[in-house]
Amino acid sequence: MKTHLIMTVGTGTAGPHSNLVLGLRNTLAIVQPDSYWLIPSASPDSIAVADLVRELHPQGFEPWSPSTAYHAIDLHDSIRHCRDTVAEVLRQVQTLCKTGGRILVNPTSGTKQMSAGATLAALDLEAGEIQFTVGERADGVVMTGSERLERFEPSEVFISRDLRIAEELSRAGSHFAAHRLLSRYSRSLTLNALDLRVVGGSENEKLKPLVLAHELSSLALCLHEWERQNYEAARQLAAKCNLPQLVSVRTPLQQLAEAAKTAKPNAVIVADLLHTGSILHQRGDYESSLFIVCKALEGAMRLRLMQSTGLYDPYSLETLRTLPVKTSLIQRCEATSHDGVTTVLGLNQVVELLSCLACPLAADYRTERHLAGLVRLRNEYTHAIRHIEQRESQAFQDLVALLLKKHLSLPSAPVRPSMSSCLPE
Repeated sequence: MKTHLIMTVGTGTAGPHSNLVLGLRNTLAIVQPDSYWLIPSASPDSIAVADLVRELHPQGFEPWSPSTAYHAIDLHDSIRHCRDTVAEVLRQVQTLCKTGGRILVNPTSGTKQMSAGATLAALDLEAGEIQFTVGERADGVVMTGSERLERFEPSEVFISRDLRIAEELSRAGSHFAAHRLLSRYSRSLTLNALDLRVVGGSENEKLKPLVLAHELSSLALCLHEWERQNYEAARQLAAKCNLPQLVSVRTPLQQLAEAAKTAKPNAVIVADLLHTGSILHQRGDYESSLFIVCKALEGAMRLRLMQSTGLYDPYSLETLRTLPVKTSLIQRCEATSHDGVTTVLGLNQVVELLSCLACPLAADYRTERHLAGLVRLRNEYTHAIRHIEQRESQAFQDLVALLLKKHLSLPSAPVRPSMSSCLPE
């Protein structure tokens, strides 16, 4: 992989054992970049130092433009100006090297503001590595000939920052955005590396943030798939993730995935949908909450119909004709059939069938006029320009939860893990 180096250039501190020009040349000899850029201040002395450095080490030097050797820093005592100038150079280098290569920034030389500004620019634009030239010191400066590099990977800062941002995104419900943010840290890690118990010492500490970002990326994607009822995908993600919080929900996700593979309505899914609706409501996503809770209500009605008659989608017309229901209802079911053998049933038809069977669940649903009105609100939202109020979402959730608790024995929905519970304090 090619390396590309950006170095700031000051005027140096005089000393019997130090020479700035040779120190910078020695740094280039250590790094041996394929290409490098120098950023002096606008001071004539600083530019003179840069000129000497590129004369001593001409191979790989890249000018700022065809007519200008350097993009000099005009205000070398302004951190903001130093940061902006270095950032302009760094962006140009990133554009030139977008096909690959590692970009290094060495902000050792120059005023403290130049070093601070260059470091901020390297962090802001996510340079590959920040290097400082260090060595044995005399009179407070590095002795020429003793130079060595102290390296720092900005990714250490990026991971800590991105973990915090991802947690905030996930807490707000943007699980997929959190996954996308952390997915870049999901490198090819060996099984031994993923199992931190068998990684020792400094290697362990180096891998920990990377492994945590990798695992939390999987957690965020699992929560995303879980909320959209893609239970099989969520199950697979939980099965591959080593976070204890996801390990603990492997069994519930397995049950949900198995239940979703059949056309039969299932109490496990009804309970999970109701729980998802509650999560969405607490997040302030009242429209999505109304839709999911309505899906839970419909699933509950279909579950009771199956328990009473053995019927489930696609509904057998032959079996429907044997039920003690109105002829007009059977005729409507036959009219919506595509093959003359089976038919589809909407929520209202399922409730009507249950009512003909004297089902208490259907009776209470029909008695609660406000509940039926809120179901109609879902259709109104779908076809008209209107939003769902917090009170409407809350009322619907409360009414459905009360109705299902009274008439069905639903299992407790599994507690979903959160990213905040996985982050170190």
